[in-house]
Amino acid sequence: MNTIRTGQLEIEQVIRARALNAKGDIWRYKARKPDDPWRRMHADLINSIRAGSPINEAQEAAESHLISIMGRMSAYTGQAVRWSDAMESKLDLMPKDLKFGAMEMPAVAMPGREKLT
Repeated sequence: MNTIRTGQLEIEQVIRARALNAKGDIWRYKARKPDDPWRRMHADLINSIRAGSPINEAQEAAESHLISIMGRMSAYTGQAVRWSDAMESKLDLMPKDLKFGAMEMPAVAMPGREKLT
């Protein structure tokens, strides 16, 4: 690097090496625009339907959600939760009466006090 002194300031010049193409022009990388994952997902789904073998990710989605629920169950109870514990659980977090207005709030769960149901 070359240092140029101008008054009180020192400015460092960065000397950059430039790659030239066959024509002698400065080469520049021309990147393709990356695929949008949401657009790619829909294109894959539509192509699979057209091919007669539709993509069905329902089981993967359900299992993923159950794993999240198991994590919450473990955090609330302070216990290890097995897949069978979650599948056999009678846990119901839905409000008994769905209506607008004030809603009864359950007690805050405390690990070690709550039991798997």
